[in-house]
Amino acid sequence: MKKFEIKNSDNKIIANVFYFLDYENKKYKNKKDFINSLAKNVPKISGIDYAGFANRIDLESHLMKSVFGREKFKLISKADFDELAVKNTVTDVLKKCSSSLKSGVVYVFIFPSFSKFKKEKMNGVGGFCSWKNTILIDINPTKGWQDALKRSVCHEFHHSVIAKKKNPQTWTLLESLVYEGMADNFAESIVGKTTPWVKVLSRKECVAISKEINGLLNKSDDKTYQEVFLGKNKKYPFWAGYSIGYQIVKAYLKINSNLSWDKISKIEPKEILDKSLFGEV
Repeated sequence: MKKFEIKNSDNKIIANVFYFLDYENKKYKNKKDFINSLAKNVPKISGIDYAGFANRIDLESHLMKSVFGREKFKLISKADFDELAVKNTVTDVLKKCSSSLKSGVVYVFIFPSFSKFKKEKMNGVGGFCSWKNTILIDINPTKGWQDALKRSVCHEFHHSVIAKKKNPQTWTLLESLVYEGMADNFAESIVGKTTPWVKVLSRKECVAISKEINGLLNKSDDKTYQEVFLGKNKKYPFWAGYSIGYQIVKAYLKINSNLSWDKISKIEPKEILDKSLFGEV
């Protein structure tokens, strides 16, 4: 594990970054063995415990899914990480994020990724906000990974700020749509590029599906989230929720282009939806 601090122009710390990209690839017997080796080096930090998880067992459970996805165990490959590029990319984008949206000190944990899905569909980078001011990133240095890293850090940075007022694990469907939409529009405003998941549906398709799910907006169960965002039961297209949320917030921003991200991020999701005139403009 290595660590570095990121400071703003006033020499105040805005982020503590821990990264776990240097590992011995031939020593692990199975996936669990590798994940244990990562988790045991994650420090317990006051206020966020183990990277936002209450204990190392929960952290290991998350890492098993995020680092490997559905991949079967093979000999752990030694990825060619450009650690300096990772450090410079994260530093640059977090400075830009913190200048656009106020936050406390953010804790960022960066792990390797062996997920085939993330490599093929997400330019090798995944992200997760586990707790307020806490971001987990996993990287496979495939083509386009640096742009993907910028987008993911911005996206999760926004979530980490929102998480201070409401834990992402308890969001309703409406909150998930709007807060994911905020995060993607925020990332776009910082790096100038959109994420792959906001492009799966046209605006017209987003409006049509939003009308279908109108009666589900107050639900907070995992089944509803999985159906709308991750295509469970094939009821809606995979990543539909991200596209819909992006278009809702984009419509709101079009009408309220003068608002800062600090103000936008404090507005309740229902107000964002109601005043976006989504589907009408």
